[in-house]
Amino acid sequence: MSRADGITVRMAAPADAPLLLPMFEAFYGRFLDVHDPDGIRARLVAAAPVDTVLVALVDGHPAGFASLRVLPQIETPHPHAELSDIYVNTGDRRRGVGRALMAHAERLARERGCPRMQLTTGLDNDGARAFYRTLGYAEFGFTLHRELEGTR
Repeated sequence: MSRADGITVRMAAPADAPLLLPMFEAFYGRFLDVHDPDGIRARLVAAAPVDTVLVALVDGHPAGFASLRVLPQIETPHPHAELSDIYVNTGDRRRGVGRALMAHAERLARERGCPRMQLTTGLDNDGARAFYRTLGYAEFGFTLHRELEGTR
């Protein structure tokens, strides 16, 4: 757990599902297919071997979350760290919540032996790209995706 300026960041537990649900709905929008605490709780448990979800609290209220994935790699003995998601409630932005989540995720990645962290954001998300640059992140690749037929 880390604390700064009334901001507490800690690993989320399945019991945090009711706190996370409104933020997940705001962030994932139409892509989120569970809309109840029990469904979120089940997803947290299922993802736990790969995804570490962090929750940020500002003076006790939920303000944001981030997801850190740490995976083994073939090309190196060091695991790969990826910040897969980060979200801060609109009313809590520009208060250091995003920075606190990033710092906590980076610390966990280092503790787990990762020499670097990777993240992806939208090409049209200029605010996020500027935020990541202020933290020392640089663009180095291009991500493509495709919907796979027959998977839904």
